Amino acid sequence: MFCIVCSVRYSNSKLMHVGHQYMADNFDPKTLNGLLEFKTFHLTPDKGLGIFTFDNQ
Repeated sequence: MFCIVCSVRYSNSKLMHVGHQYMADNFDPKTLNGLLEFKTFHLTPDKGLGIFTFDNQ
């Protein structure tokens, strides 16, 4: 198993909702080979975390 952890910080906290909405509408998980699951977390008003888990490297 292989994981990628992404930490994202927005320079303007008002853009965070717009960024998440864009990803929800446009991200196709089928484009990433071996993707088992991904989780996103809202940590603070301007910071988010994403964890992508794959079955291969």
